[in-house]
Amino acid sequence: MREEKTQDEISLFCYAFPDAGFYLAADVIPAYRFFATSNVGLPEIGQEQGRYLEERSAEFIVTRNRDETPGGYRLLDTQIFWSEGYDDEFRLFQRAN
Repeated sequence: MREEKTQDEISLFCYAFPDAGFYLAADVIPAYRFFATSNVGLPEIGQEQGRYLEERSAEFIVTRNRDETPGGYRLLDTQIFWSEGYDDEFRLFQRAN
């Protein structure tokens, strides 16, 4: 991400999955109230996360086990990690300017 960024500071949002350590690994403090999902089924979480995507506020988006590309973003990389007995596919996107 640091090589690809177009802003001074990295803006990262992990969409629709629990925190998996990406903010820590990227040395980024989450800028969003609902920066990750949890086991609490509040509709507000999904609504706000959807709004973050619509507004394209983060330069970088990480998704887990989702095939679709968020509108206005381009795929940079895909990695598969084995976790708790199955594979998780993480995808990194960058906002298309």
